[in-house]
Amino acid sequence: MGLAGALKENINGKIEVQVYTNDGKSAKESSSLSDTRANVIRDMLVTLGVDEKQISAKGMGTADAEKAKYGKVDIVIK
Repeated sequence: MGLAGALKENINGKIEVQVYTNDGKSAKESSSLSDTRANVIRDMLVTLGVDEKQISAKGMGTADAEKAKYGKVDIVIK
């Protein structure tokens, strides 16, 4: 809710949601799963009133083993 509020206040602000995971049985499955999770976060922010043009979503899969281990979500300010 806080992130959505900040983005609605700053209509020129843009972010990228990056999600890491190693939950899949393979790197390809982990990448697909992290894409899905990133898109869910993007969709939640849009539902909370954020302009979809402000948000991009990217599944990182196992690109960083430590982050993937913990299912890390990074919000990158563009």
